[in-house]
Amino acid sequence: MVSEGYTYNSLSFHFLSSFLDLWFLASMAETTKDPTLDPTNPLFLHHSNGPGLVLTSQLIDNKNYTTWSHAMLVALSMKNKILFVDGSLPKLAADDPTYPAWIRGNNVVISWLYNSWIYIPR
Repeated sequence: MVSEGYTYNSLSFHFLSSFLDLWFLASMAETTKDPTLDPTNPLFLHHSNGPGLVLTSQLIDNKNYTTWSHAMLVALSMKNKILFVDGSLPKLAADDPTYPAWIRGNNVVISWLYNSWIYIPR
């Protein structure tokens, strides 16, 4: 009798688990239709990716370009925004539905670059 109940509960658990797995996959499929909601897409902006963010601990000056550029490329790669810098993600046409997202992403990358400069008066 106990084994029957255990089997029933076990089957119920597996059914529920499978149902939840399918529900999760279906919801992910819906999310990925909009590239701005897909975390693997460079057009996605996480709420922590604001324009005031400083990506590197070393700010660029007139002596450390090589070190700074390596650190910046690694940071942009980790944020999935390197495509904006290396030309892999060209500017989208203004009539493209994701054009506003491209503009936002590009502007965020530009602001991160500005935030990494040291002002050196001439």
